[in-house]
Amino acid sequence: MVFIQIKLEATSRRHLEQFNAAVKKMDSIQSCHMMAGGFDYLLKVRCRNMEEYRVILTDQINRLPGVHQTTTFPVMEEVKRVIGVDLSDAANS
Repeated sequence: MVFIQIKLEATSRRHLEQFNAAVKKMDSIQSCHMMAGGFDYLLKVRCRNMEEYRVILTDQINRLPGVHQTTTFPVMEEVKRVIGVDLSDAANS
């Protein structure tokens, strides 16, 4: 698993919509979050190994509309994973 920070060339509505539409079509991207701060998106990608990831990065992610820069963070160990979170008022009491 790797996390990838994405910076776009521009963040106009058109650029964001094009990027979002393209990401939704990619099976290799497990999740995509638009972020505030020093980068625009955070992607979570699962792959068999780093060789497969390199292909995904160069052949797919770097070709997404508007991608200016990527920064990759390979996961060494998943310490905790929660599938669902109870957001009801009862859970907050």
